[in-house]
Amino acid sequence: MPNRNYKKGYRYERKTMSKLFELGYLPLRMAGSHSPFDVIGIGERDIKLIQVKSTKKKLTDSVIHSYKEEKILKKIKVPRNCSKEIWIYGNREFKKLIIK
Repeated sequence: MPNRNYKKGYRYERKTMSKLFELGYLPLRMAGSHSPFDVIGIGERDIKLIQVKSTKKKLTDSVIHSYKEEKILKKIKVPRNCSKEIWIYGNREFKKLIIK
């Protein structure tokens, strides 16, 4: 039986996929791949590469920029039509961090 953290992560990955679908993207979940991205959204003109995070904390700038994945994702080179993003769910809030 999957642990509680896995279930929580899965739930937010599915929520991310639903949001992407509503925005017109084909969402793909990278389950068990150990890739830096949890969900990929393929659109007509662009691709979103997304790391999904959740927290119980209020989403302040310091919390948003505290994830080590931000530094990791900055090092990954992607084509111009791809965006690297961290989608953070927390304390009934939602924020997107676009990585340059």
